[in-house]
This record gives sequence, C-alpha cells and structure tokens, in this order.
Amino acid sequence: MKKASLTEEQKEFFDFFEEKTGFRPNGMDLVSLEGTKAALNVLGLELPIFQKDLWGLLLYCEEKLFFYIHPTEYSYMGIIKKDSKELKIKEQLVCLSDFQTLSFSVPVVRPSFLSIFANKHLFTLSVSKQRGDVIDNAVVQLQSLVKAPVILQRLRAYEHSV
Repeated sequence: MKKASLTEEQKEFFDFFEEKTGFRPNGMDLVSLEGTKAALNVLGLELPIFQKDLWGLLLYCEEKLFFYIHPTEYSYMGIIKKDSKELKIKEQLVCLSDFQTLSFSVPVVRPSFLSIFANKHLFTLSVSKQRGDVIDNAVVQLQSLVKAPVILQRLRAYEHSV
C-alpha cells in the first residue's frame, strides 16, 4: 500500500486505534456494509434499528484487517428517538483476520448495454468461523468510495482459508 503523509487527525486516530488494539493501521478505507441479520450476527455486528447498512472503516494493519464503526450520536436529529432517548450508533470493532476463512470478490456483471449502469464500487466479503461442531458462514456486501478492484488489491493480502 502506498504510504501517504497522514493528517494530524488521521495520526491521532491511528494512535487511538493502536492503543485500543495493539495494531497500528497503515491505511484505511471508508465502506458501507450491508447484510442479513444472521450474517451480521456471525460477524459480531449489530445494525441500529433505523439503518439498513453500517458505515465504517476497513483498517489495514501489518498482520490484521479490522472493520471499525465509530460511535455517533444523532443529537441533531431530535425526531429519531426511542423510549424518549436519542438513538446512538455504538462503537463496534471486528478483527476480520480472526475468522477461519476470509475472502473477497467482485460481482460478475454480464456484458450488456445496461452493464454501464452497474455499480463498480460493490464487492462481497465472505467469512466463516467454527462454533463447536457448527460452522457459521456469512456473506455481506460492501460498497466503497473507490472502485472495487482497487480495494480488492489491498484486501488480497488478508485473505485466508483453512
């Protein structure tokens, strides 16, 4: 991954993240993650009731890949309340490298006139983990701000299988 100079805010965040996990990021990408409730459970993520996807950071560390959601309060959206309390997005952190298998793919779009309208920023994340005799699998869709093949190049180093 190409090293770019970090802004002061990025350096502070990387310091915070390293203190929290013991791993220092050397890069990150903002992505949205969408999947079924069962898939999110396998990943250990919780979807707030008022959202259909989770926005977070893919954090590339030397040996580990993380998905991190920063806690957020919706105080400016006073109309969104539950039990007279303002809703919040809680902090969530998943080490994707700790799953038994981890792979990424880009959906194949059949060439056609309409393929020019295909979203070129979508890719798929697949993981599995063993729980006793049961193997749990999850497949979720991610969308990035950069084209999926560019992100996939960064992610290939973290893929693994049993």
